[in-house]
Amino acid sequence: MTQFIPANSPVASIIRQCKGQEIKIPDLLSLSPGWKPRINKSPDESVDTDLQEWQRRSITSKKILEINQKAGIVYFAKLGYPEAGLEELCVAAKYIGWLFAFDDALDYDEFKHMKPERKHYGNEAIKCITESLFCRDRQNFDPGKFDSSCPLIKGFYEIGYEIGQELKNKDLINYIYYYICEYINAAVKSVDYVDAGEIVDIDSYMEIRMHTSGAYPVLALCVFTDHIDLPRWILELDITQELMKHVNIMISIDNDMFSLKKEFDLGHLDSLVPLLVYKNSCSAQSGIDAATALIRTSFHEICRLENELYILVPDEHLSETRRLIQAWKDFRSALARWNYSAPRYFGKVFEGTQEVTATL
Repeated sequence: MTQFIPANSPVASIIRQCKGQEIKIPDLLSLSPGWKPRINKSPDESVDTDLQEWQRRSITSKKILEINQKAGIVYFAKLGYPEAGLEELCVAAKYIGWLFAFDDALDYDEFKHMKPERKHYGNEAIKCITESLFCRDRQNFDPGKFDSSCPLIKGFYEIGYEIGQELKNKDLINYIYYYICEYINAAVKSVDYVDAGEIVDIDSYMEIRMHTSGAYPVLALCVFTDHIDLPRWILELDITQELMKHVNIMISIDNDMFSLKKEFDLGHLDSLVPLLVYKNSCSAQSGIDAATALIRTSFHEICRLENELYILVPDEHLSETRRLIQAWKDFRSALARWNYSAPRYFGKVFEGTQEVTATL
């Protein structure tokens, strides 16, 4: 869906500047030597059947449903959580599907210039997330009792409930809860900038993007999918959070490069690349090159910080900490690979990771 943008707006000017330019996106996996995607061995059919039933119940918009069904969510989940058991993988697939659908409803202008409705949408989502994740009484579990006019919001109830029932450590439930609520608030808030036609500076964009990318909620879910049991203080260490942030930077910029054409078609500047073009008065390819350099920097920071973290962690928690960081690295590799398999960006599937040439 193409959004109408006033021809004289700054956003339209940047899009016009970049449109028609040819870009080359590097092989994303080449930017993180030694990291290789793995895939979960659970059968696709079981996960896909469960996901499809959930999609039919929860996504009533034909457009959003079609987008969700074509997103390759099962492949995404199997790549992202290679160590998950079948039950956890089914929950993870619905969790990812829900995040996509929530964001797509905002992306595809269902709430354009409807700030009060957007705020209500976000508040209802957080209410459902809270009630479902922290529901401890199996006898009172009934998603139908959750009061919301939006089936998608209700659609999180079974997801949150299953996560909350599996995790016995309340600190880990709070860990997931914090990041998904941060995502909801940031995703809703980001549309305000779109409505206003604002161009934010690069530092502000990256701060917003860390919370709108959806990376933090899926990375946090690793404690559920991989049964990682760590004390809260390790998760809250500055160095642990810095590691998570750099993984997020890599994931976010990977996706910014791949989704650039889609964002332009929607009339959005929700991508680092055009902001780099705007700031530096450079070509779209120069923007891609500058973004690529940031990915490389974060990769090297992760390698450095990872070793420093392991020195700080006591022996009894070292194995679990290593599993957590490996799960995060697996997820970045997974999403890098998934970008090539997702027709939502270039309308086709690429065989393997490679340099991609495209015209904006």
